[in-house]
Amino acid sequence: MNHKVLSHKESFNIILSKLRGGKPFTFTRFGDGDHIIMYKESLGKIVGGGNKFFVTPELQREIIECYNVEDENFIVSTMLNDLFPHQMMHTESKIYHSKLPQELVERKNMLAMSCLFETLLEDVEGFIEFSKEMRKTTTMFVCNYNHENISKVYGDVRVFINVPIRNSYSSIDVWYEEILRRADEADKIILSAGFSSRVVAKRLWKEGVGKVVLDVGSLSDAFIFHTEIRKKIQGRKFMMRVEKRMRANVNILLNK
Repeated sequence: MNHKVLSHKESFNIILSKLRGGKPFTFTRFGDGDHIIMYKESLGKIVGGGNKFFVTPELQREIIECYNVEDENFIVSTMLNDLFPHQMMHTESKIYHSKLPQELVERKNMLAMSCLFETLLEDVEGFIEFSKEMRKTTTMFVCNYNHENISKVYGDVRVFINVPIRNSYSSIDVWYEEILRRADEADKIILSAGFSSRVVAKRLWKEGVGKVVLDVGSLSDAFIFHTEIRKKIQGRKFMMRVEKRMRANVNILLNK
């Protein structure tokens, strides 16, 4: 994979610009686990830290299908080849290019997967502008928890889709149907459902659901990391390393 990854600031500004544009678009993220799921040898194995997923042929196929969507309004972001300093930089070494499937789309430029979290850490005032845009519209939140802080950051959560904390793909056909059934009850869809987020983003795109869909991943954990439901979070060592700075910036954000 020879793509160039844009800086976190460039990537963040593209997302913010699209939000301000008011037209439907999708943003989805590919980390080390997503790439490892693509390996042929991962079939029948468990992949992931906090989000442990059993890799089936169907999950593998849908992850690859999501990566291969080519449209200017379907943004596929990545950590692979991200040369800018970021909290999860060390995990790129877990990805072996030679094991990735040949059919993956080659792109010239890609957005940085961790641009939202890095902006929260490094430019909280910039992130506040993102949150201001998010709060202009109502939200469907897809995750294994909900909390008042989520509405404060992403905009009023009118619909909460509760998914299993691990291996949510095993029951995706049940809870995905609820997403489709209730999609008209909120303006946008925010995904924090592990690897299943990529699958949902791809399915919604192919269904033609005309909404902003943001796969924000573990970013959501930052907003509840110092609440009573933190015990539901696992595998977030990168957040623990910057916990003090993250907490300070989240407090600034919530107080705004």
